[in-house]
Amino acid sequence: MERCPACRARVQGAAVCHRCGAELELLIRADDQVRRWIHDAVLSYESGDRDMALDRLRKIDALDASAATQRVTGFLKEKLGRPLVRWIGGRQTDPHIGELRQAVIDCANQVYQALGEGLMLPAYEDCLSREMSLRNINFKRDHPVPVSYKGLKLRDCARINHLVEEKIVVVLCPASFEIDRYERRCANWIRLGEWPAGLLIDFNAG
Repeated sequence: MERCPACRARVQGAAVCHRCGAELELLIRADDQVRRWIHDAVLSYESGDRDMALDRLRKIDALDASAATQRVTGFLKEKLGRPLVRWIGGRQTDPHIGELRQAVIDCANQVYQALGEGLMLPAYEDCLSREMSLRNINFKRDHPVPVSYKGLKLRDCARINHLVEEKIVVVLCPASFEIDRYERRCANWIRLGEWPAGLLIDFNAG
């Protein structure tokens, strides 16, 4: 809160307005709470906890309708209106992989904008394949994960939704509550296939 709501004098941190004497303590506490919720919402978004981020945004909307706050929450809401994407594999020094990652994410965003959430997984898989094909992104669909054990090659142990240009594993998560488990699976498939990195995409995380 920058100004007293009664006389518009600048708030100087005191619990009482220096000009009109209005009590400001509750308003200052509410403003501090909104700042904490914004901080929580940003951290939750960055960590992939969409439910927590949305909960904080709902509370902020109920308490503060200022233009500055709405700009921040509007940005987060736009981000949360996209599929949840987790990058697996750490930092990459190859700039081509970074460009390829963004291209696949752009494809996923395009599919989500057209379809929204709540459809069966094959629908998203088909449309993501179509979008990548239209953008001339090379990929293999339903690609097997190569698994061997002490000289024994195992067949049909696991399959990934898309292998993009032999570099990025793309896995679609069937349900939001399973995303942590699928992240571990995707990391293991990347290790077994000796691929550089992967993308885990959850189209039903809205």
